[in-house]
Amino acid sequence: MKPEKIAPGLMVALEDYQAEGRMGLTRHMRLLGVIPAEDSPKPARTVVFIHCDEQARLDHLAQHGVRVNQPTGRIRTAVLPVEGLDPLSDAPAVERIIPSRYLRLLMDVAPGKVHLPDFRGTSGLSGRGVVIGVVDSGIDPNHPAFTGRILRI
Repeated sequence: MKPEKIAPGLMVALEDYQAEGRMGLTRHMRLLGVIPAEDSPKPARTVVFIHCDEQARLDHLAQHGVRVNQPTGRIRTAVLPVEGLDPLSDAPAVERIIPSRYLRLLMDVAPGKVHLPDFRGTSGLSGRGVVIGVVDSGIDPNHPAFTGRILRI
């Protein structure tokens, strides 16, 4: 293992997991994107950003349960069992492993930061009638939040 490649908070989560098992991950769930899977036969997992060589081949890590979501690129995402941090950090092409983090909405702050009130006032535009296309293979069109909101799939 190359601990210098693993972000400090993620390293602490790994150490807690090694010392206490799944229960050691409970305190890291909200901050580090750790999924402890307490009542599941699946291993505890985490979602990470991998900073690596742009053309790095990381498919060999699949044998350790590491699922890298992009075949190329300087920054990639991956889902892996917590134990997979060890072989991932050993990969020569990997420079840094950073946890994904749960984000919270800041809709009380965001409109002002992007000058939305000023834009609406000077342009007269509101966004009504705008169609947005989203490419997402994981959408559940039957979810109540999307009722009457999906034009076409």
